[in-house]
Amino acid sequence: MPGLPEVQLTAIVPSWSVTSMASIRSHALACDVSHGQAIAGHAAQVRIKIDHDAAEFPFVQLAHQLRDAITSGEFPPGRKLPSIDDIVKDTGLSPMTIRRAFKMLSDEGLVRIVPGRGTFVADRRPST
Repeated sequence: MPGLPEVQLTAIVPSWSVTSMASIRSHALACDVSHGQAIAGHAAQVRIKIDHDAAEFPFVQLAHQLRDAITSGEFPPGRKLPSIDDIVKDTGLSPMTIRRAFKMLSDEGLVRIVPGRGTFVADRRPST
């Protein structure tokens, strides 16, 4: 409107920055999840896509995607994975579904779950 001053808004974005979009056709939920690494200043980005119409359970889909991010190095050893609450907010999955995915990765030795602290990428040890 003429005569009104311009206002510039600035937002402080937490270390988890999330953009969500729903696909009506496939009923899939896709989220971009960014996690900043304070020490190195490096941000890893993981794209989580859950297809609720797929034959594969959502916890298996989540575990596959997190496993791919871990094995590709997007989440290096020692990196904290997104919290259950953050993934719930970002994807709409239930906390139990996310816990099942984390447990699956823990059973495979890819992550370690530290009660009260979070879930972390396990140190990779060379196979003998």
